[in-house]
Amino acid sequence: MANLTGDAKPELVLCNEVYEIVITNRTGTSGNSMTLSASCTPPSGIAVDGHPQVVDFNRDGYLDVFVSNKETSSGAMGMYVWDVHNNLVLGSISVAQTGSGKSIPLIADIDNDGNIEVVIQSRVSGNKVQAYKFNRNSNTFTMMWDMAVDEDSYSNGATTFDFNNDGEMEVLISDQSTIKILQGSTGTLLTQLSFGECTVMQYPVIADVDADGSAEIAICGQFGAGHTNSGHLVVFCSSTVPWASARKVWNQYMYNVTNVNENLTVMQQLYNNATPFTDPQGVVRRPFNNFLQQATTVDQYGRPFYAVPDVMAVDASVDHSGSEVIIDFNYTNQGDNTLNAPYYITVFANHLGGTVLLTQTIDESLRVGMSAQTALHLLASQLCNMQNLNNLVIVVNCNGGGIAQNGHLQPECDITNNLVTIYNRKNELYTFLKRIVHFFQDGRIDEKTMRPLLLQAFFSVECRVFILLLHFAFKSYFKAA
Repeated sequence: MANLTGDAKPELVLCNEVYEIVITNRTGTSGNSMTLSASCTPPSGIAVDGHPQVVDFNRDGYLDVFVSNKETSSGAMGMYVWDVHNNLVLGSISVAQTGSGKSIPLIADIDNDGNIEVVIQSRVSGNKVQAYKFNRNSNTFTMMWDMAVDEDSYSNGATTFDFNNDGEMEVLISDQSTIKILQGSTGTLLTQLSFGECTVMQYPVIADVDADGSAEIAICGQFGAGHTNSGHLVVFCSSTVPWASARKVWNQYMYNVTNVNENLTVMQQLYNNATPFTDPQGVVRRPFNNFLQQATTVDQYGRPFYAVPDVMAVDASVDHSGSEVIIDFNYTNQGDNTLNAPYYITVFANHLGGTVLLTQTIDESLRVGMSAQTALHLLASQLCNMQNLNNLVIVVNCNGGGIAQNGHLQPECDITNNLVTIYNRKNELYTFLKRIVHFFQDGRIDEKTMRPLLLQAFFSVECRVFILLLHFAFKSYFKAA
């Protein structure tokens, strides 16, 4: 079903025939009709029946019908594009096969050059996944790349998504032994996982299954190579930087983004997935002109963007208890996405990237608009034994390296506001502390009197680290005496 005529009403597509459907009676057949509105003659030797999909190949704003099947005469795989609006067969290709079998095609602009590509698996020279580019100027297909796969059903499909939001799609395929992620433009293997299939005609599904703002991959199978008749539904996520945001739904085998809402309701009027979006600079994008491609978040101009957190450090206060220095660190998420657990808070000596005094793991996610306070415990002796300790730097979304994406952690839109510094301004307190020490040496002040003076200074000035260290130094002196 697709809106091929632009009248906001769906037509029924049966390969080389399109029918207009009128339903006035929902309880019976009387008054309902199905009328042939368009048809074409397939290229010579290509079978009438096959797998039909709809994508705008020539970018005229109208959906075209793509049909792939096994040719009746030679047993080869045949594919052709039918421009229903102008009733023309735009282009076709025949691919010799060494046996039966083929997948449904993935159709998308996988290399971001403005042309549509078709990725399909068939029994070609054994078994291969092949990518064909459709040149809309010459109406011809040319092969971009191919890859041999360990597959005996010859029917597993491919899906696509831009996992790292770099403007170029990655292609996912699965076979009897692995899940592979390929670079869309070249077919280069980017990564793979040993994982055996347990079905035929399967493909990896991409969706944000846990609503964490990042895509995951779902597939049925088993860990380890080899075909099996039983397995598990398994979900994979990124092991490092979270993948780009994705829809939370992949509702059917013949998936297209515009066929279903995220709440699984179906539009009363079909959205034309060939709809162009033009930004203020005149750049035209068609983010939904595809088949078996998952969508990321786009703005009103069709530009993809990644909703990310923005964690801002608010303030930090210092106290002590026994032999510990306690830093109460306050921060908030003012971004557009959750900071997923686990995340990290690191305390550096003197500057970001300095000596790591503490890295603490936080196991509760920080959602948009939420604030948190974390108590960070340091040993006073650890600070007392440091040479040239001028200040402490407390950083959120940092595990001792860089901040957020600079440390291969969850990315943020602003990484300049993740830290606060507790300064140790010894020069400003020199006169004050000298007087306290002088009074102590003259016997005019004892430990009992000096402690509240030190604490008063601790709570009234910014150089709390130095005051605390002085306090522990005196405490050690008294014990030694």
